[in-house]
Amino acid sequence: HLLSAAARPLAVIVLNSPLPRAGVMKRLWRDSGVRICADGGSNRLFDQFNTDLVPDVIIGDFDSVRKDVIESFRTAKVGEPVKYNTDLDKCLLYAAYHYDQHKSVLPEGDPLVAVAGSVNFAGRLDHTCSIINSLLTATMGSSKINAGEYTMRLPNKLRPILVDPNCLALVLPAGEHSLNLGRATSPSSDRRYYAGILPVDGSVESCSTEGFRWDCQDYRLEFGGIISACNQINEMTEVLKIINSDPVLFTMTVESEQVTETVSSRTGLISSSGQLEGFKKFYSTFTGRDKVCLPRNSTE
Repeated sequence: HLLSAAARPLAVIVLNSPLPRAGVMKRLWRDSGVRICADGGSNRLFDQFNTDLVPDVIIGDFDSVRKDVIESFRTAKVGEPVKYNTDLDKCLLYAAYHYDQHKSVLPEGDPLVAVAGSVNFAGRLDHTCSIINSLLTATMGSSKINAGEYTMRLPNKLRPILVDPNCLALVLPAGEHSLNLGRATSPSSDRRYYAGILPVDGSVESCSTEGFRWDCQDYRLEFGGIISACNQINEMTEVLKIINSDPVLFTMTVESEQVTETVSSRTGLISSSGQLEGFKKFYSTFTGRDKVCLPRNSTE
C-alpha cells in the first residue's frame, strides 16, 4: 500500500544491486509511467528477466552496463544528461523531467518514484549513505546551496521510495503523515515488522508517532542522542501516524517475523563483588541509575 499509484504517477528506477522478487518488479513495471535503469542496473534487469522487462531509458556513465545488454535493450534510449551527480541522481532528474513534460495530463501531487535495489549491497556503507542522500535531495526538490557544481535542482519534488529485497525506505518531509500498511493475509499479533525513524537532515526537534511498539512522544531525534531504531510494528497495524518537525528517514522490513515478549538472554541482578559489580557502580555513578541488570552466571 505504500507503493499504491492510485493517486499519483509512478516511475521505477533500477539500481545495480540485488532486485526485489519477480512479482514485485513485474507489478512496478506494469504500473510505471516511465521505466529507468541506472547504468549497471540494466545488467541486473536483463539477467533476471531477459527481455520480458525492457526499460524506456538507460542513464549513467556506462562504466558498468554490458554491450550485450545494450544490444538486447535496443529500444531503450541511452545517455548521460549530467556529469557531476551519481547515477541514481541522474535517474531521479530524468523522472522529474518526464513528469514535468507530462504534468498536464497527470494527477496533482508529488510523483511517487520506486527505486528498486539493495540499500546495503556488498557491505558498502558509503553506498547506503549515497542512496539516502539522493532520496533526501529528490524529496526536498534540490540539494543544499553549498553543493557547488554537484548541486541538483528538480523541476518538481518527488516522493522516492527505496524498494529493497528486504525493506522499504523513504524520506518523510516535515509534517503529518499517515502511512497505509494494509493488512497481512492472515495477520497475527505475535508477528511484527522491524522499523526505524532516523534523522536525515540534522536534528529533528520534535517527533511523535502512533502505531509502533515504542512510540515517540514529542522526542528530539538526533545522532548522539535518541533515534528510533530497531522499533517494531505489529502485523495487525494498518495505519502508522508520524508527526515530524524536520525530515526523517522511515524504514520498514518487507516481511514480518515472530517476536517473543520475553527476554531471551540470561540477565538479572547479582550480588557478587567481582568485576561486573564494579561496572555496576561505575555505570550508576555516571547515569544516576541505581538499578543495573547484569549477566547471571551460566549455571544459574
